[in-house]
Amino acid sequence: MWVATSSAIVSATCFPLPSRRKLFLCKAESVNLHDPRRKVVVVGAGWAGLASAHHLCKQGFDVAIIEGGSCPDEEVSLRGFWSPYHNIFCLVEELGIQPFSKLTTCTLHTSEGMEVEFPIFRDQPRLPAPLGALVYPQFPHLSLVDRLTSVPLIAAVIDFDGTDAAWRKYDAMSARELFKQFGCSERLYREVFQPFIEVGLLAPAERCSAAAFLALLYYHALSHQQNFDVVLCRGPVREKILNPWLEVMKSKGCTFHGNKKVTDFIVNESSGCITGVLCGQDVYKANAVVHAASISTLQFTVKSSQDKNF
Repeated sequence: MWVATSSAIVSATCFPLPSRRKLFLCKAESVNLHDPRRKVVVVGAGWAGLASAHHLCKQGFDVAIIEGGSCPDEEVSLRGFWSPYHNIFCLVEELGIQPFSKLTTCTLHTSEGMEVEFPIFRDQPRLPAPLGALVYPQFPHLSLVDRLTSVPLIAAVIDFDGTDAAWRKYDAMSARELFKQFGCSERLYREVFQPFIEVGLLAPAERCSAAAFLALLYYHALSHQQNFDVVLCRGPVREKILNPWLEVMKSKGCTFHGNKKVTDFIVNESSGCITGVLCGQDVYKANAVVHAASISTLQFTVKSSQDKNF
């Protein structure tokens, strides 16, 4: 999730102007770190944008963050922080903040009440994968018959070995089709797998590939028993993590420009390099531009650009 920690930064600073029939290409060039205070504009103040700005500030660059909102952008989906999120845990330690709760048990509730309770796995005896994830969760309302219908799914988990052939095979079907093919009961799907997919992949099972589900299931639940342990943020992520993070970067010279939408790129016609961005009438010149916002934000910029080559 973080940018590379290498001292040599590669910046997408050169965009040759394409002909109408050619692809839009990006030329990457190495930035000379001995050139003091080179200017970098980072578009977007979510996790990706702040991470990019954080790394660049530590390398001594003059960084400006441009964000469409008035403050850092908090992804609505991110509330729990699982054990593999080492980069985020290292970040909060570096910032000297304590935004997280202690490790806690997780429960899944439906209209019929609590359906699943997950323990703190690292407090349980370590079992060979995938036994820990199958044995320790408690299903107070799910019958043994429903639970046993998940057993055939292990064949798909074993078959999905991460090769290109496996990805092509399971990417061709939806996760919902996978459950039907392997005989999972409707109740097991509705009360366990469907919420698991919506939390982990942020979409219903009908719109997620079986390959994405199997990768998620293997990594978070089956491969490493304690990976499913989670801590929660004790308040809004923006307030507890993103804002303090931004303030630390400001103390190092980073500037934040809120309520600004990038409407165009400034392109050097002779070199084809992007030398800055426009936000309406405001001009932000830079030696490099990092676009760390959503694809819809980039589409807005392309549509509003005066350069027809975009």
